[in-house]
Amino acid sequence: MCGIVFNYQKKGIVNHKTLFSYINQRTRGTEGFGLITYPNNKIKVFKQTSEQAILTDLMFNRSNFCLFHHRQPTSTENIKNACHPFKIEIDNRIFYTIHNGWITNDDTLFAEYSKNYKITSLQKDGRFNDSEILAIDITQYITGKQKEIKSQGAIAFITLETDLKGNQIALWYGRNSSSPLNINFNSQLLEIASEKGKLQIAENILYRFDFQKWQISEQSVKFSSGYHYTNNYFFHNDIYYMDETELQIELDKIRVEIIETQKRIFDLEMGNARKKQKKLNKAQNKLETLQYKELEIENLICEQKELE
Repeated sequence: MCGIVFNYQKKGIVNHKTLFSYINQRTRGTEGFGLITYPNNKIKVFKQTSEQAILTDLMFNRSNFCLFHHRQPTSTENIKNACHPFKIEIDNRIFYTIHNGWITNDDTLFAEYSKNYKITSLQKDGRFNDSEILAIDITQYITGKQKEIKSQGAIAFITLETDLKGNQIALWYGRNSSSPLNINFNSQLLEIASEKGKLQIAENILYRFDFQKWQISEQSVKFSSGYHYTNNYFFHNDIYYMDETELQIELDKIRVEIIETQKRIFDLEMGNARKKQKKLNKAQNKLETLQYKELEIENLICEQKELE
């Protein structure tokens, strides 16, 4: 789990707004940070591993633009080259991406994308930040290099598009059902955050904010949450069409797998943590997904009981 904050307004400084949004959702991560801001109308990109360092950067680089990310590492240690944003250069444009969530098919996409891109978050032990794979995937799609977004998992992201000098062109953002992203937009400001905003953006829509026109456009796109295999079933959107009895059966299955996953996490933690860290991270991500689904089904059962 990570946190996303974006603040931009036509006039005035937004650094304090960004700070307040971060404080509001600080529990989403305090181990690894990234910031893009425009003091004196020139782009500056910061990556830090400590909260004190990034907050110093935030307060001393005042601007009407702040793109901020705070991380709870799952795929690598808290190390600077694994912090967001991830920078991808294509067709004389630069794309900076921040992401909240995790990617379940990252190994497959790593094998594909690493042929043409340098994976800057790659560590000596072979681990890498799965969010960098999403960054490449999103950029490939935006620039027309591929016809679909291939990443599967929990996805909420913001991508800043600039020219080679850092001048703002567009802001792209979207999410699927597994990750939140909220917005506040009017004639003077655009605010986006994981946990603050008047409206949660719709799922499976790719939004584009044009800095020159001050307009938001949108297009339908599939941000797949993927199919998470268990011993007897797959997670899928069919739960929304189940009756109360079917939901209870599904809930019982999930609770069994939660216990099994918790046991696997315990076993991995007792072993060689460094050698098995990636397996441990994936097991922890799986547990979070299971618990999310458990809560989701519990809410659906309550809603059906209220209608009886």
